[in-house]
Order: sequence, then structure tokens, then C-alpha cells
Amino acid sequence: MNNHKAHSDRSDTASDSNRSSKQTYKDTAYDLLSNAAGDLVLILGGQEREPDNSARLVYDGGSDAILYRNHDSALEIQSIAKEARGILLKAQEITIVEPTEDDMSFQYKVPIYVVKNLASLKE
Repeated sequence: MNNHKAHSDRSDTASDSNRSSKQTYKDTAYDLLSNAAGDLVLILGGQEREPDNSARLVYDGGSDAILYRNHDSALEIQSIAKEARGILLKAQEITIVEPTEDDMSFQYKVPIYVVKNLASLKE
């Protein structure tokens, strides 16, 4: 699964106590992969808590997306490569893989919700 690949080396972390009970963490690194069939896989650094069944990816076609993992964990996926943006807009779901330090991983599929303006969700 590597026909299209985007990668980020971001290491900045931010939380905002003014946003209800949600915290948004800017991810440390990710790989976004796609195969010829258009299946998408997002590989992230492992998180402490498991995602729940409400997990979803919200995207507006720009350079960023937000992965809501559970009721109090959201990851901001930044600097999505231009080549990957159209694929994300057309996809209905994406597989998330989060390797952990103990050689386990969380692997789950989430729906992709396309919105008009992602920035309005961050305010």
C-alpha cells in the first residue's frame, strides 16, 4: 500500500482548555498510504487510550484533518500532501493503525466526514 504516501515529522503538542472538554493534540508523526484500489491507511504514533466506536476523521479538502478518537481525544493531522487530498475527499473510510511501545497496536476503521470549513471546528 504505497502508491501515494504523505509523511509529517511534526513534534509540537498543544492543548486548549477553552474548548469544552476536548483536547486537540497535534500529532508527532504520521504516514498516509493508499493503494491502487484507493484504500487508505493512516499510521500514527501510539496513543495511551483506546479509540472508541465513535472515532471519525473530519476533513475539508485542505492541508489538515482532525481524527476524533474518543470523547476526549482528538489528533490534528497537519500538512497533508497535495497528492493525498483528492483521495481523502473521495474516500468514505480510512484504516487507522497506531503502534504502541509494547509491540501491540490499535487498528480500526473510521468514517471520513467531509465538512466545508475545518477551521470553524477548531475555534
